[in-house]
Amino acid sequence: MKIMKQSVTILLATFCMVLYSKPVDYTAINRIVEKASKTTIINIYNQIITDRSFNSSTPECSFESIKCSLKDNEIAIEILVLPQTNGDSEYVALTVKKNYEVPHFTELFTEQELEYELHKGEGMFTDTTLSALLLVPLYDELIGVEDIFFTPAGKLHLFPIEYCNVKNGIMLCEKYSFSRLTSSAMLIKRKKERELYKSYAIYGGIDFDALPDYEEKYEGPPTRALYGYLLDSYHAAVDIHHILTNMGLHGKLYSNETATENSFKTLSNQDIQLLLVETHGIAVQQQDTFPNALMFAGASYVIEGGIVPKGKEDGLLTSQEIANLNLSNIDLAVISACSSALGEIDEHGVGGFLRAFKTAGVNSLVMTTNDVADYVAGEVWRMFFRNIVSGITKRESLLNAIKHVKTLSGGGYNSPKNWTPFILIDGID
Repeated sequence: MKIMKQSVTILLATFCMVLYSKPVDYTAINRIVEKASKTTIINIYNQIITDRSFNSSTPECSFESIKCSLKDNEIAIEILVLPQTNGDSEYVALTVKKNYEVPHFTELFTEQELEYELHKGEGMFTDTTLSALLLVPLYDELIGVEDIFFTPAGKLHLFPIEYCNVKNGIMLCEKYSFSRLTSSAMLIKRKKERELYKSYAIYGGIDFDALPDYEEKYEGPPTRALYGYLLDSYHAAVDIHHILTNMGLHGKLYSNETATENSFKTLSNQDIQLLLVETHGIAVQQQDTFPNALMFAGASYVIEGGIVPKGKEDGLLTSQEIANLNLSNIDLAVISACSSALGEIDEHGVGGFLRAFKTAGVNSLVMTTNDVADYVAGEVWRMFFRNIVSGITKRESLLNAIKHVKTLSGGGYNSPKNWTPFILIDGID
């Protein structure tokens, strides 16, 4: 009964805080807890995981449906962040396994403890303290577990905990089959058979300084110092285009002046299953939920103050514009732009490009949590797509690409800053 009371307390507190933006009244909650039933706990859990789902195409989710989607050696972990009366916040886990009657609740660590680890920089990936913050409290929950489906919250969105050292250099994503999710509801969409890819679209080597078609002469200042031509991305895009065509897929490579914002928007409602976009991501001034944009051909013109005629595209594809598209046929999108996985964090998860592409219907994404060298990114994407079209899982494909980076130039790129930024989201098939 103790587990049940703890579970319902945390769920009710979160329900009040997240869904109604009201402060947590633990006195009132404890009165409810005394009379709480399993149904109460499950209903609130169902509301929380549903609220974290970005896309209307996600099947109706419930505790029972998530239980049924799990195998005996799997666990679904939903992280929640609860403010405390002392001004700190506590990270807790709601866990579900196939044989559970209700979600289990486990206290993990405080935000202050997490901040201490994050300030270690690359050191947080070499010592074992950070992984211990997560694994030690969940020790009993993880007995017999091989696959972890992990939905982060708060500052856990900002860095790839899956690459933390567990013991003797073994990463968390090596000890377990570790999948990062936007919500445990994604488990219901898990395919029984792996996707057989047939089509793709690739954007790389984009000419940001291309002359807009509505300007006879562009006399703005040079911009390549700020948003330079990504030469390595062009070579990687060409190589990946050849890899995919040689495997029998059909698609198109958009580069230089052909990689326009309008060409991307025409992908809406199209039968495209794989997408690669190598570009720059920037912040833009707009009053909505999605305050950033991906740069396409000619974007330098408007960035440097050029006036865009009404009805013309400016080369800046905002996250709001992405969210308005129908990209539901895309099973896997790779968004190779510095810190593309980051955004404003709220009760639903992380905003920005991630929320935009999920809202548009994309199933799985590979994104970055930090700045990435163009050369390194190119090496990762070559290996990743070569693995993907060979029938290797998304998780294993990215892990193989990460290990490949560590061997480049005789180990010259072995530093965590070169391989930890790449994360797979909702890649469970």
